[in-house]
Amino acid sequence: MKYTLSATTFKTKTNAINYVKKLLQDNPVGYSFRGSDLLLLLDLYEKCGKPQTTNMRIGKGKYNTKCFWADTEPFSYKKCFNPPTNKYLISKACRDLVYDQTKSFKQSKVLSNQLIQCQISRRYYNWDDIHVDHIFDKMLFKDMIVDFMLHNNYDIQTLKIQNDRFLKSEINTQWQQYHYEHSQLRCIHKHFNLLGVDPKKRIHVELKHKVLNV
Repeated sequence: MKYTLSATTFKTKTNAINYVKKLLQDNPVGYSFRGSDLLLLLDLYEKCGKPQTTNMRIGKGKYNTKCFWADTEPFSYKKCFNPPTNKYLISKACRDLVYDQTKSFKQSKVLSNQLIQCQISRRYYNWDDIHVDHIFDKMLFKDMIVDFMLHNNYDIQTLKIQNDRFLKSEINTQWQQYHYEHSQLRCIHKHFNLLGVDPKKRIHVELKHKVLNV
């Protein structure tokens, strides 16, 4: 299947990936792209939902390896060829937008000895061992996002995300207010939060700890 970047059309996506890979390999650190290669890389960069830019160069990234840079930000061309879904970008933006709310809730639960009680095991832990969780048998975070979208008649497939924010600033404010009014939070040990949202697994483990207090 053909794959197009800017005005350049490749026979396959693999051919496009190999072309961009060669651009990275064949040019030195500090090299700034111009002409058709610049336009091609800018189009690739924007396919990841990144903001528009006019500069593209080669610099050093993690572990001192060569990578592409857009203005002052390094980026992975491989991820741009396989960009995250809009659903993922919206979920990430929604979490980021309510970070201050969840952090404030967590701070409100810190005791005088600087420990926080896990609301499942009833044991006490340090700050880093505690996660803020949306109460499992109420409304999960992902369900809140869906309800918010339906309530406001937003299409999750077409909403634009830029820099972990909704492109329309009023939606950011609406979501923060919705979350403040509807979320039911609790502090739990990170072990429980990392169990995921499988109903059978979560309910079994939570009941075990509530009954046995282990």
